[in-house]
Amino acid sequence: MKKTLKIKFLLFFVIIALMVIYGTFSSFYLFSVIPVTTYLNADTQKVQIIQENKNKSGIYCWVNNNTGKRYIGSSINLGKRLMLYYNLNHLMKIHMLIYKAILKYGHSKFIIEIIEYCTTADCLKREQYYLDYLKPEYNLAKDAQAPMLGRNHSAETKEKMSGAKTGKNHPMYGKAKAEGSGSPYQKISVFDNKNNITTYYNSMSEAAKALNIKHYIISKCLSRNQTTPYKGRYIFKMLKD
Repeated sequence: MKKTLKIKFLLFFVIIALMVIYGTFSSFYLFSVIPVTTYLNADTQKVQIIQENKNKSGIYCWVNNNTGKRYIGSSINLGKRLMLYYNLNHLMKIHMLIYKAILKYGHSKFIIEIIEYCTTADCLKREQYYLDYLKPEYNLAKDAQAPMLGRNHSAETKEKMSGAKTGKNHPMYGKAKAEGSGSPYQKISVFDNKNNITTYYNSMSEAAKALNIKHYIISKCLSRNQTTPYKGRYIFKMLKD
């Protein structure tokens, strides 16, 4: 038994040594965070990465082999989210440090780690945990609930974004809304965990204004059926007419 354990430990250290030599040792291990899955080459393992994570929710991380810098994100569909990182047009249009790094170094210089799989309701909570604990260098926004915090669109960009999503260009044009999908006029209830009070609002906009919370944050919590209190305080629920 002792001999078997010694062999296992020896093999473990040999693997770590080889990973260090070939530049594939993730700094996650230094923080005692062991990913559930590691893809050592984001380029050659592209198909495997997307297929194995299709329709799975959880937390992922990109690790730059050259610099050791990391980016942490979460998604309710990891396969779909990670696929965007292989869309060059998307990488060039959106101004994110991780996108710039991928364009500069190439996918082959990155490791992708699935830190953990979790329920859709826990995605943001778990992402926030790792953002606080590991402090990834490529994440400009340190609040998982507000990924666009600190980023500003120009007036021209806002106008283009607005025009691109109206009429026939709107992604939901001609489509029936899925049951439970929110709208600015959707009646909702908000449970205040701090004061143990439930308040009813005629719309998400009304709730956002009253609570001083961004409208899109409330919408995001509702779409994910998030049961974890936002900021440890508010739980949002849609009401049926």
